Amino acid sequence: MKGPGPAPAGLNDKLSPEVKNLVEEGKKRGFITYDELNKVLPEDMVSPDKLDMILQMMDDLGIEMVETSAQEGEKEAFEEEEEREFEEPQEAESKRVVSEKIDDPVRMYLTQMGEIPLLSREDELRLAKRIEITRKRFRTKVLESPVAVVEAIQILENVKNGELAFDRTLKADSAIDVSKSEVLDRLPAVIDRIRQTVFSSHECYEKLSQGRLNTKQRVRVQGRMRENQRRCVVMLEEMNIQSKKIKPMMEKLENLARRVEEVCREIDEIRAGRGSAVRMASLKKELEQLLTQALEAPEAVAGRVADIRERFEDYEKTKRKLSSGNLRLVVSI
Repeated sequence: MKGPGPAPAGLNDKLSPEVKNLVEEGKKRGFITYDELNKVLPEDMVSPDKLDMILQMMDDLGIEMVETSAQEGEKEAFEEEEEREFEEPQEAESKRVVSEKIDDPVRMYLTQMGEIPLLSREDELRLAKRIEITRKRFRTKVLESPVAVVEAIQILENVKNGELAFDRTLKADSAIDVSKSEVLDRLPAVIDRIRQTVFSSHECYEKLSQGRLNTKQRVRVQGRMRENQRRCVVMLEEMNIQSKKIKPMMEKLENLARRVEEVCREIDEIRAGRGSAVRMASLKKELEQLLTQALEAPEAVAGRVADIRERFEDYEKTKRKLSSGNLRLVVSI
C-alpha cells in the first residue's frame, strides 16, 4: 500500500468539517469504510468535482476504501457462525426438504428472489452513492496510466473527427449545464493539453530512468509526474468518456502487465543460466518499450493493475446489489 503523503495544497479548504474529520480519522487508521463516507456525503448526491476531490485526497494520503472495518467483519462472521450453530435441527431439515421439492425452474427462481431483502429508500440512496464512489475510484486508477490516456486521446480524436458517435462515447453533463456542442467545441484544446501533459510525463520518466538526479531532484520530478497524472484524470473526466470505453483500457493494461511479468521472468531465468542468452538483448529492449508505455517500474505496473481489478469488481458488485434489489421489488409487485 502507498504510504501517506501530504494533502494537496488548498484541498482542505474546500471540504466540509465532516469530511475533514473523516479524512483525519482515515489517516490514523489507514482506511475509511464505504458507509462512513456515505454518511458525510449530502443526502441527494455529491457533485462529481467534490467527489473527485475527496477521492484524490484519500489516494494521496494512502487511505484505503474498505467494505467494513476488520473488527466489524470479525463480528459479522462470528454472528453468522453462531446462527448456523444454534439453528434447530428440524428447521434445517425442513429447509432441505423444501429445497428438494422445488424442481420447477420458475418456482425455484421466485423462491431464490424471495430471499433477497427489499431495498428501503435509505438503502437505495446508500447504494447509489456507493456506485458513484466505486465508479470514480475505478476510472481514476485506470486514467492515471499513460497507457489509458493514449487510448483516451484516440477516442476523443475519433469523436472530434466524427468517426465515433458522441452519444455512444461521451456524455454531456446536464448537472452542470454543459451541452453537447460545448463539449465538441472544447475537444481540440483539451486533446492538445492532454498530449502536452503526457509528453511532460515522458520527459520526467526519462530523467528518473537515467539515475543522475539527487534525492531532492528525484522527489521534485516524481511530484511533477504525480501532478501530471491528476491533470490528465481531471481533463478526461470533464469529457465524460462512458465507462464502457474505460473497460477496454483496463484490459489493455492487464495485457501489458502480464507481458511485463513474462519478460521479467524470462530475463531472470537467463541470468540464472536456464535460458538462451541470445534472447537477452531483445528481451531487455522489449521490457524497456513496455515500461516506457506505462511510465512505471514493473512492480508499480503490477500493483496498479491489481488495484484496478479490485476497484472494478467492487463497482460491479455494488451495481449487482442495486439491480438485484430492484428486481426483487418487481417480483414482489
